[in-house]
Amino acid sequence: MNKEKFYAQFAFGSHLCRKPMPPMCEMKRDMEILKSRGFNLIKIQAHWGLDEPAENIMDTAAYEELVDYAGKLDMGVYMGLTNEQAPNWLWEKYPDCRMTAHNGSALAYQAQYTLPADGKPGPCYDHPGAMAAQLDFTARFVERLSVYENIVIWNTWQEIGYWSEHLTGGHVCYCDNTMNFFREWLKGKYKNLDALNRALSVNYSDWKYIAPDRQNGTSCLPMDFEWQYFMNHVQIGNVLQKRCETIKAHDMHKRPVFAHKSAPAFASGMDHTYARCQDFLGSSSYPAWSSGDGRDDCRYDEFGRREKYDALFAETFNGICLNFDFLRSSNRFGAHTWAAELQGGPVSTGFHLGRVPSASDIRRWLLGLLGSGVTGISFWVTRAEIMAGEMNGFSLLDNEGSTTERLEEAGNIAKFINKYPDLFNTPAAQRAQVGIIVDEDNYIGCSRLAQGGDGLGYSMRGWYKYMFDNNISVDFVHAEELGEEYIGSYKLLVMPFPLFMSDKTAENFGKYVEDGGFLVSEATPGRIRENGMTRRETMAMRDIFGVKHKSLKMVSEPNYGHRFTPGPRTWGEYLDPAKFAGAGIFEGYDLPANLYVQCFELDKAEEILQFDQMTAGALNCRGKGRAVIIGSYIGHSAAAYRNDSSDNFVKKLLSVAGVAYPDAKGVNIRERRADKKKAYIIFNTTSEIQKTALPPDRSYRYLDSYGGKVSKCCKECGLIFVECEPLEAAAVVLQS
Repeated sequence: MNKEKFYAQFAFGSHLCRKPMPPMCEMKRDMEILKSRGFNLIKIQAHWGLDEPAENIMDTAAYEELVDYAGKLDMGVYMGLTNEQAPNWLWEKYPDCRMTAHNGSALAYQAQYTLPADGKPGPCYDHPGAMAAQLDFTARFVERLSVYENIVIWNTWQEIGYWSEHLTGGHVCYCDNTMNFFREWLKGKYKNLDALNRALSVNYSDWKYIAPDRQNGTSCLPMDFEWQYFMNHVQIGNVLQKRCETIKAHDMHKRPVFAHKSAPAFASGMDHTYARCQDFLGSSSYPAWSSGDGRDDCRYDEFGRREKYDALFAETFNGICLNFDFLRSSNRFGAHTWAAELQGGPVSTGFHLGRVPSASDIRRWLLGLLGSGVTGISFWVTRAEIMAGEMNGFSLLDNEGSTTERLEEAGNIAKFINKYPDLFNTPAAQRAQVGIIVDEDNYIGCSRLAQGGDGLGYSMRGWYKYMFDNNISVDFVHAEELGEEYIGSYKLLVMPFPLFMSDKTAENFGKYVEDGGFLVSEATPGRIRENGMTRRETMAMRDIFGVKHKSLKMVSEPNYGHRFTPGPRTWGEYLDPAKFAGAGIFEGYDLPANLYVQCFELDKAEEILQFDQMTAGALNCRGKGRAVIIGSYIGHSAAAYRNDSSDNFVKKLLSVAGVAYPDAKGVNIRERRADKKKAYIIFNTTSEIQKTALPPDRSYRYLDSYGGKVSKCCKECGLIFVECEPLEAAAVVLQS
């Protein structure tokens, strides 16, 4: 096995071990079991703190024995580094490499075990000595193991992040090294103090005085935007880049390098940054760890337990489809996307033992990943965990025995996928019809905004669900991409919850419209600038939307609930629950309002929505394109307070934008294409058996399928039907 041979396959594997390890004989036997079931990859997790217990004394014997044995089985190895779990000698040699919390205290935590969080937060690698030491270890580790050709990929960070708030009670890092790095970054961005002072509404006399705010909680101060961007993008990005560069410089076989998140940072541009710090970005996925957002419509039994259908749908929709479409979109176009840790058994946290995944769960999750464009999968974990914190959890195999229902299902799907490796290991080669905008300025602002800032993620998720329900493929388009030529290929761009916006981003949206694009914005686009200072005109892009702001007021939720809105402070803050009435080309439609009602004065635009005899939505022709503004946040209605009016309005909007979609009546169909083949991934999202016709295409013929019941109509029409049980998934492969 070598990288060339391996990447002619679809990567399908499982985590084998981390320290403390099970017995060697058990791990070798488990490798044989995986191989016999169609797996071609094992993951091994290394630990700097345990692998180099004394400086320059490195022990890799156990890893080498496992890698060598995997090679004899013709299996690839995915090698993950855990440099946050630093050795004790590093802390002794560099006592000032400890991260510093916002209150000025040095974090005393030194991880002696991989649990609970892979050594996080670890040392501060802005410390030059600590950075040099971790890179030296990485270089020597890679040089020693790179002789094994069946190592096929390196992972530089096990679930990127510091997690210091949870683990140590403080935000990080405020040490002198990080503060100096922050100031140097600001110098590079603003060039001189006068420019910084103007941009951030401050009056510093010297760079040395610049510091982030250290209060508990969050605020929306201009310097906070710079600090959050620096820590999430620049500081962590620098560590990722340095590790990747070191591995590539010392790996004789030049294998791919990636890192992975615990979950995508939904609605943020962080993952877009991290994906450009190495070859690609992956993510963990534990769908049964959660069954959705508590604000969603959901059915409960008489004891307050979530209804089975709602819970299982939410697991797959949120944990698989949404997350990995977002992750795929964050990676470079044409790059790989891996499910780097996929739940293989019951979630187990201490005494709380979760549901054992069924074969149906495994099938739904795996095929859902294929539908989102994933090109590699590694389960967590092969054999049941042995440490008490995660006892008996997460695994494809139980404590004893050589098979389980879930392992057999995973193995059967592995064999199916690898009958057509070129189809499934090839990244998407075409962009979607619809793009949902991700703007990091907006994310940072909303994440720091009191009472309601979490509306961004909820509305963005809602727009994704509208598209998912209508079988429309989606890309999440990052604001940095707006100037690129390919942006014009999107038939529709959606701006969910667009409170914060820079002038540059607004200009790029304008260019997209003028060049022929169709733009839809929810209420108050760019009400606040990217530095936390409001616009007097209350919104950006007035010329693009052809309206001026007239009024803004909060609106009550249906039945005066408070799923998203804060309770009123006094009388008269909220309108009663309200609906907009359609006008013009939207006459006959209506639309419930959420959170805000914004009304407008028409300039050049055409009215499409009315509220209380005022304009609440408009469509404007600008250049070659069109722009729609809606005076509320309708993304929320896709999952909360569901109603036909919102669904029908969005369908009409899609039709006006020229977005084509099939009506599959609750069956989601997604497509993969490569090597003169295509695969349809079918997910019956309803609670009833559904028989669905695949999109007709006489240039392709049926080749193979997995799951569901497939039937063909007749030679003349060429239609292929797939019948699926409720919440079941299937895959159909066609050949041109």
